[in-house]
Amino acid sequence: EIATGRLASAEKHLLIKADTANTFQHKLREGIAHKDLGQLYAITGDFAKARQHFGFAKTILDQDISNHQSSSARCYEASMLFRRIRSTSTLSTSVGSNRTEDISESLILLHEALRTSEAFEKQHYRVERDSLLIHKTMGTAYRLSNQYSKADYHLTESLSLCRKINAVEFETEILLELGQLRSDQGEVFEALRLAHEA
Repeated sequence: EIATGRLASAEKHLLIKADTANTFQHKLREGIAHKDLGQLYAITGDFAKARQHFGFAKTILDQDISNHQSSSARCYEASMLFRRIRSTSTLSTSVGSNRTEDISESLILLHEALRTSEAFEKQHYRVERDSLLIHKTMGTAYRLSNQYSKADYHLTESLSLCRKINAVEFETEILLELGQLRSDQGEVFEALRLAHEA
């Protein structure tokens, strides 16, 4: 429902899903429902509610190291911070300090996601999709903090993983982010080529 834009309906169903999972003590489903609610509220711009639900998701999902959902919750929370940066970039009041804080916080979340993902991989197996999401989001965070070589590494890695596992739903976003990186680096023709490829 989120993908089709039926956000009110998605919110209603996710709240029911979280409540039902809590009632029946199904922690994994409850954590995933809160993660999805965090994503939904980030999309609608209700960042306070998004933070609340991402917090619930991390608390619940961190209790069980036999699942890999905890790292993706951190990635989506970092993405929410990028949305907040974009939404406030046109405002003139103390945006610089908030932007810096949001970027720093996103990098902390992403390093936690990477540690969580690596711990899961040591115990079980590598979840390529989580690795892709972490590298993609880390690339954006490093680009926003003007650490272009790190951004390039993570975005290139995410594009390679995307193509390896055929996760086509991420490819356009990664190519556009790489294009923005090239533009930030002054490589206008390469930025246009990547935008065209996207």
